[in-house]
Amino acid sequence: SLPPDGPVDAAVLGALLDQHADGYSQHGAEVLAMLQRIGEADPSSVELSGSSSFPYPTDANGKLTPLAASLQATARVLCDETLGQELEVVCLEHLGYDSHSDQRSRQDALLQDLGDSVAAFYNDVEPHASVTVVMMSEFGRRIAANNAGGTDHGGGGCMMVLGQGVNGGIYAPGWVQEDGQLLTSMRNQRGDLAVTTDYRTVLSELLTHRMGLACLDTPAQAAALSNIFDGYSHLPEHELGIFQGTLPS
Repeated sequence: SLPPDGPVDAAVLGALLDQHADGYSQHGAEVLAMLQRIGEADPSSVELSGSSSFPYPTDANGKLTPLAASLQATARVLCDETLGQELEVVCLEHLGYDSHSDQRSRQDALLQDLGDSVAAFYNDVEPHASVTVVMMSEFGRRIAANNAGGTDHGGGGCMMVLGQGVNGGIYAPGWVQEDGQLLTSMRNQRGDLAVTTDYRTVLSELLTHRMGLACLDTPAQAAALSNIFDGYSHLPEHELGIFQGTLPS
């Protein structure tokens, strides 16, 4: 069992994973092994050339914001000659968007932090690696504000993609009229943004064109993606055309 409080160290997690022999445990063990290699290599000494042009944002005390610190640490690993070749996927979180009140002031600061942190990160890693950044929320927000100046949980949200070989643009046809006003048809009866695209469609296209699945035939691609996204059926004709071909590693 897990300790009631405090951090869980690698030995505890390793022991838990050893009790099972499924695919999840295997992947978990691979993650722990990668983290151990990162710790032993100590990439904190890796120099980042782009930070002087696009500095990572700091808080009122001059410390890097949590997202900036996470992205900077990730950039150092990616720019390490050895570790950068081993690392394939990194998932980070940016907290604070569950704004049921006073959303405008809170979200302005969050989006500024997000934009500045990602700009600094991408400027650091672009010369060293073929990196694709995907930003998404785990749930959407309602369109209209509530009585507390915030928004409640909603349906549709948004995803943003950054990187080499990305076809820029908005992949939500019919969302916005020419005058910038949201089409009434894009609201459902609860006042949410209507969901037009399954997020797995975007992530499946990403995996196909950035993680080597493009070299497989169509049935093998579909089987691999269905194994990753349980029960999801992806075919080439489902793709939105966000990504251009494949990138060199």
